Amino acid sequence: MIQKTKVKKVFNRAGLQISPDALEQLDYEVGQLVDKWVANTKFGNIKRLTGKVIWAALGKYNNR
Repeated sequence: MIQKTKVKKVFNRAGLQISPDALEQLDYEVGQLVDKWVANTKFGNIKRLTGKVIWAALGKYNNR
């Protein structure tokens, strides 16, 4: 799901190293987050996610 080379570069720019297993865990976590955004969007009965209705994906129903 994530572009692992981009994530590595961000860590490297900060002077940090990231192991392959840590990258895999981050990839899994991002996938779970995207699944949650999709579920929230469906729950909000949104057919097309745009900047104006991003609150639905993020689950911020009180901040319309």
